[in-house]
Amino acid sequence: MDESENINEINLQSSTEDKSENKSDSLSRSNVASVDDNSLTDKAVNDSSNDTDDGYQYPSENCKKLVEAIKSQNCDVIDLNEFTGICMSLKFMSRDAAIEEINDWAYDNFDDPLFDVAPEENCVYITTDILDKL
Repeated sequence: MDESENINEINLQSSTEDKSENKSDSLSRSNVASVDDNSLTDKAVNDSSNDTDDGYQYPSENCKKLVEAIKSQNCDVIDLNEFTGICMSLKFMSRDAAIEEINDWAYDNFDDPLFDVAPEENCVYITTDILDKL
C-alpha cells in the first residue's frame, strides 16, 4: 500500500466516524425531545386522572385508589389490619404515611381528616361526610 492509498483510507475512516457521531448526536437529541414531550403528556394525563368528580385533586394516584377502595367498603369503620393491607397493596411506605398524606389533603380541602386511627380499638374511623363529597 502506498502513501496516497494510506491517506485516502485514513480520510475515509475519519469521514465514517464523523457521520456516525453526527447520527448519534441527532438520535440523542431526538430522544431527549421525545422524552420531554412524553413526560409533559404523561404529567397532564396523570394530573387530570387525580381529579374527583367535584374537581378536588388528589395528592397522588395512590391516594385516589385508596379513597376509592375505602369508598367501595361502604362503611364508617374499617379494621386496622385490613386498612394496613390496602395501604401496602397500593405501595404506600406505611399505613401512617398514607393516612398523613390523605389527611393533609383532606384538611386543606374539607377542614377535617378523612381517617381517624384508633389503635386501642384496632380500627380506623372514616369521615363519611367527606367520602360522600368525593
